Amino acid sequence: MKKYLLYIFAFSSLLFLNTCEENFSPKDELLEAYILNSIIRVNDDLQFASLHKTFDVQGFNPESDSLNPFVDGADITLTYLDQEYKFRDTVLIPFHDQRFEGPLKYYYLKNFKPIRDQEDIIIKAVLPDGNILKAAARVPILFEIDRGQSDQIIPSDFHPDFISVHWFPRSRVYFQYYKFRLRIKYEINSGNEQVVNYVEVPIKKTNTSDDNLIYPSLTRQISTSYPLELFEETMRSIGDDITDKKNIFITNKAEFEIVALDPNLAAYYFAGVTQNIYSVRFDQTLFSNVEGGFGIVGAMMERKFTISISDSFIRRFGYSVKN
Repeated sequence: MKKYLLYIFAFSSLLFLNTCEENFSPKDELLEAYILNSIIRVNDDLQFASLHKTFDVQGFNPESDSLNPFVDGADITLTYLDQEYKFRDTVLIPFHDQRFEGPLKYYYLKNFKPIRDQEDIIIKAVLPDGNILKAAARVPILFEIDRGQSDQIIPSDFHPDFISVHWFPRSRVYFQYYKFRLRIKYEINSGNEQVVNYVEVPIKKTNTSDDNLIYPSLTRQISTSYPLELFEETMRSIGDDITDKKNIFITNKAEFEIVALDPNLAAYYFAGVTQNIYSVRFDQTLFSNVEGGFGIVGAMMERKFTISISDSFIRRFGYSVKN
């Protein structure tokens, strides 16, 4: 009989309850289900969706099966402002090793970009076996970076102890969640090889544990401030293991990225599935808003803002400047 792995805590509970049974197994009957994921990106006109089916594995290792659980031949549509759009399916040859065999498969929709915020988007998938999955997302409230209130250079000309960024929604009803990050881009020259990297700047530091750097979490605020001290510590950490600091080229613009999430997507991240705002896992079902199956259908809007880094500030650490 086909089976699927239970969560670790479920396994522990069953182990306690079945200590007298001789033929105990940590696997149970396979629950056949479908998983639909689609995150509508308000800034883009190319949208994606994935559709997978639960699968069994040999033995007890959940990573042992390499067969791709992608569901082909589904009819996936998107409805917005009474207009219906149809997804197409395609494949992509991966550039790196992946768990499943064969090319990457996904559904895509070209030339769709929501033009009005706070409107519902309905995604419906009709499977080849007749099953139907359906979910709704809501376009986040449009917002902009407040460049007049935000710092333009690091260190700031107005408040030298922190870096401030402000944004504002285009609606009086602006209750929504945001996730943001501030990153430093740098290159390390090693012979003929140039390696480009990014490092994220923490927003807070505590003394309660060894892992005392805290990074931004979901927030409803419409502004933030980074202590300059932590920005400096992040700059120093880039060259910790490199003797010749001049081989490190710091781009003289820090990158601030912020994403507004619809309620479903915010709930997904509050469920603790992932802290990566750019990643949704098809094999996690801790939160689902999909009728007839599992998965997450949501919407997000992104804004980017660059803050100049003073050349003299970069050279203070012994680094080179890259424009």
